[in-house]
Amino acid sequence: MSVTLDPDPWLAPDVPPPFIMEAYVYDGFSHLNGKLDPEILQDLADQIEGSENCARAYGLVKGFKDKAGKPMEESDILRLKELLEIQDPVSFEVGTLGQIFRTRRRVKSGANLRSRWTFAPPAVIVTAVRLEAVDGTKTLLRGVVCTPLVVSCDAPNTSDEIVVTDLKGDLWIAHLSEEFPIHVEQLGKSLTGVSADDLLQVQAGLVSLEGGDLEEESSDELDPFEELDRAILHDEASWLASTAYAYLARTETATTK
Repeated sequence: MSVTLDPDPWLAPDVPPPFIMEAYVYDGFSHLNGKLDPEILQDLADQIEGSENCARAYGLVKGFKDKAGKPMEESDILRLKELLEIQDPVSFEVGTLGQIFRTRRRVKSGANLRSRWTFAPPAVIVTAVRLEAVDGTKTLLRGVVCTPLVVSCDAPNTSDEIVVTDLKGDLWIAHLSEEFPIHVEQLGKSLTGVSADDLLQVQAGLVSLEGGDLEEESSDELDPFEELDRAILHDEASWLASTAYAYLARTETATTK
């Protein structure tokens, strides 16, 4: 769940796209009964009802009953299933050093591992793999959040962000301060990778940042829009660590029964 009240709530990672919100407002997803798993629909409704950003998206303080909404058509339902990642993967990628992955939208959280979704899943560069898990298996890795560098004027001007080139020749910004443990179950689609030299550059930057050799620019030196972009990026990515440990705790529980 997003912990930030974004200026535009539609940018918050816990807010579904408008067509999902409109279907919820219409009848609380009742018209989707029999078309989707009722537990998935309940989890999605719970996320909407518990999100201040969702309430703000419709300009409401409490609930969504003042809006008429509209039901989903068949094409919308297909799109919904894709977004919610309803089908659990048959197997999980272990991940290799330097790979860039989009992380999964659907995560499991809480004691009962209820489904929750982030609708702005970050991409990560894998920087360490096969870290020891509590049950002896090696299911943890570490990754640095990265974003495509589309226009050159967006190139970073702070020491905790560096530009790397992927194997297709496209540029990415590696956000060194957004480095998290990740469980293999959080890995989604493999997008591309970076060269060994660029990976070493990222890893060296992390070591320098941890040792205090790299200093983040103070907030008063950042452009206000850049400061906002950083806050939104952190909000989108910060769930990675807590979810990784939740998956790890589930594994530990399963192996001790």
